[in-house]
Amino acid sequence: MPLIYHLFARSIAPLAACLALATPVHGGDHLKLVTGPDYPPFADASEPQGGRAVELVRTVMARAGYEIDLDWMPWRRGYAMTLAGAYDATFPYVPSEQRRAEYWFSQPLFALEMHAYSMPKRGLTEYRPETVHGLTICLPNGWNTATSLETLIRAGRLRREQPNDLTACAKMVRAGRADFFVADNYVYAGLLKQLGVPAETFARSEHPLAESALYFIVPKRHPDGDRIIARFNEALLAVREEAQRSR
Repeated sequence: MPLIYHLFARSIAPLAACLALATPVHGGDHLKLVTGPDYPPFADASEPQGGRAVELVRTVMARAGYEIDLDWMPWRRGYAMTLAGAYDATFPYVPSEQRRAEYWFSQPLFALEMHAYSMPKRGLTEYRPETVHGLTICLPNGWNTATSLETLIRAGRLRREQPNDLTACAKMVRAGRADFFVADNYVYAGLLKQLGVPAETFARSEHPLAESALYFIVPKRHPDGDRIIARFNEALLAVREEAQRSR
């Protein structure tokens, strides 16, 4: 989320150890969820309410009649453990071809408009395949990015650095160890707050690289996955309609 934003553990052994310690997924109306700790303002373990996505999911799940247990863990691990059956669902995630094949997606939680951010002296306000060839993008471990950039990474035309979080990416860009990172406006605002730097520290691409959204996702192999998504979507609509009426 996180683009927020193709996840699998770096090694099999650590994941296997985690799965061995994991309790079975709850059945019925008691679900186990997992999210990542470092994707403000949507998922932030340091915030009392956990971030905007966490607060919304809690509200929606209560409206849907579910009791939940929520764990926080690194994105790759949480995604893989959910896929393996240790959790019923995870969030917030942007779609990708791989994720669509593995998970049921809810209706969108939040819309995103993704931009590239670089140092002003780079002058990289236009991001096209011909302008980023040979450059280095910083994308946190477990995060996804625009399809066009993923294609360039796979083709070897765009190098990729993968630190643990976006704060580290921003520092790498400032130090010249990466050329740019990608974020939506909400996440960028939270990043500036974390770093304690003004908005003009980085130059934003003139046009967004992509438009996407964040979702609540349930593995397709989950025996009640389609039912959980249907109940979630119905409750999400009700919560939004209620919020609209109260304005």
